[in-house]
Amino acid sequence: MTPSLSDIAAMIAGRYGCHAVLLYGSRARGDHEADSDHDLFALRDAGPSLHEVFTWRGAAIDVFVESDAAVAGEPAPALLRLHGAVVLRDDHGRGAALLQRIAAAHARPPATTAATEVATLRAWADKMLVRLDDPDPVLAGLRRAELLTQLLEIRHGLVGRRWSGFKEGVAWARLHDRAVYDAYRDAVAPSATRTALQHLVDLVFSPADSGGSAG
Repeated sequence: MTPSLSDIAAMIAGRYGCHAVLLYGSRARGDHEADSDHDLFALRDAGPSLHEVFTWRGAAIDVFVESDAAVAGEPAPALLRLHGAVVLRDDHGRGAALLQRIAAAHARPPATTAATEVATLRAWADKMLVRLDDPDPVLAGLRRAELLTQLLEIRHGLVGRRWSGFKEGVAWARLHDRAVYDAYRDAVAPSATRTALQHLVDLVFSPADSGGSAG
């Protein structure tokens, strides 16, 4: 039998000496599947940053461990993935306090992508398209994967939406940026042509109120 969330929190607290354990990701949102990871973030008084992935009593565990000092002050962008997290354990209230700061940071609109940065990103995407012709099929495949991986996050930045990871990003695009979503569907197909990839790049960099129809 898969252990309960309280059992998992107790295990994490004991294993790493943590006073707070937070659950985030699909299991916190409630859209997880049976084999989904238990995405955890744990706080302790002091110690190095850790990231470990393992299985415990049949539960897939993916845990980040940080010290109180490492998360003090304004939350770093990487911490915003904890927005909406569930507190599983919080001996001193510092986990809840961190989530309050994250919620406040998440409520502020993300910084607008500067025109110079947009031009740089577009130049990178165009260069990656050219590099798909690399004679080494492994390099060409890796560059294709990198391009497809980065474009969705870039699109979020260009339309003024905070990036929250692929699962949420794809779900949002499917509902609110349908042209880009459809172009992605064609571009990720194993048989995708260069034309499909070029079309995706063009749409990603199109204004939100035209080709992408983001809202």
